[in-house]
Amino acid sequence: MEANILAVWEYDNPSDLALEKAHWLALNQGSTLSVLGYSCSQSSPIADDALHVLASDVVGNNIKLLESSCIAPDQINPWLLSANASKRYQLVVKTAAKHNSDVKDENDWQLIRQLPHPLLLTMNRKWKTEKFRVLATLDISDDSEEQLEMNRGVLSVAKAAQAKLNAELHAAYVIAIPKTLSELAIKESDEVLHKDGDKAHRALDLVLADAGIQGAHSHVLAGAVQDEITSLANKKKYDLVIMGSVGRKGIKGMLLGNTAEKAIENIREDLLVIKPSY
Repeated sequence: MEANILAVWEYDNPSDLALEKAHWLALNQGSTLSVLGYSCSQSSPIADDALHVLASDVVGNNIKLLESSCIAPDQINPWLLSANASKRYQLVVKTAAKHNSDVKDENDWQLIRQLPHPLLLTMNRKWKTEKFRVLATLDISDDSEEQLEMNRGVLSVAKAAQAKLNAELHAAYVIAIPKTLSELAIKESDEVLHKDGDKAHRALDLVLADAGIQGAHSHVLAGAVQDEITSLANKKKYDLVIMGSVGRKGIKGMLLGNTAEKAIENIREDLLVIKPSY
């Protein structure tokens, strides 16, 4: 089945790049494209056919828009999480809430937890499409079936990006140190890397090789996972960071959260969140 990408696009905000990026991905992957439009400045959304005209001006004639729907901002999440929408799209692309003062961060957290398919949160920075750089984050310390499945999903998307987008691929694994131990200098990252870094590098390279990925740059870090990933991503200025999410729901999700939720607070790069079932 042909993949269908959905762009969630604030059509009257020139800095919203969700549609532009979704269009580029669709072109390079041979996917179809649909648009869900909204406005934070208008009291009511424009008609669907008017949105289709605006979206067509952005994507041009080199790709066919399957459909265009326009809704109010507070209806985005209910619309995306509806059973009908969940079955129709294989990727949702939207601007992260922190770049839109009228949309709450909690909306993105809810999508990270509950959306069944990949979610790409864009950060209003243009991609360097001529040299597209991707960071895939993995947890190779957890051999639970859920984590192994999530790693497979991340690696599958990373491999596709390398092949279809001609991406320069990087992969990172963080040897986790509880933040309290690190802050109290009870356990130092340099000490951990000296002891376990080489072994972790070999394990990471083996995971990449088993996935059929060649030519990737591997990084092994030590510390609080979300801090190390965010620091590496912001320092290297990747175009895209791929991260798995366990998708916790209910009270457990509210209390524990996950690395993807914590990363969007400080990361400056686009974040693609993959679920174990993907």
